[in-house]
Amino acid sequence: MSVFIPVVPTAPSPRAEALSQRLAETIEQFRQQNPGLSGFEVRQATEIAVSRSGGSGTPPRALIALAAGVAVAGLALALASERGLAGFETWTIVTLIVALAAVLAVVVALKRR
Repeated sequence: MSVFIPVVPTAPSPRAEALSQRLAETIEQFRQQNPGLSGFEVRQATEIAVSRSGGSGTPPRALIALAAGVAVAGLALALASERGLAGFETWTIVTLIVALAAVLAVVVALKRR
C-alpha cells in the first residue's frame, strides 16, 4: 500500500507580497524608459539583485563549470586506468574524452551568452 502525502505550497507573507509589488512597479517603470528590455534581461537583473542582497541564488557559473570539468576528468581517469573498459583501444578513449570536453566547452560558452 502506498501512502500519498500532499504537498501544499505555503502562501507568501504580506512582506513578500509587498516586495513583489514594488519590484513589479520598478520593472514596469524601467521598461517604459527602456522599451527594448527583454524578459531575459529582467531575469538576469533579478538574479544579480538577489545575489547582491545576500539571498540564495543559483550557484555561480564558474562553480558549475568546475564541477563539470571534474566530472569529465574523473571519467577520463576511469577510462584511462588499466581496469576501466578493457578491450578498448587508446584512441577510442581519447576521442571520447575530447568529445566530452568539446560538449562541455560548448555548454559553458552558451551559458555565458
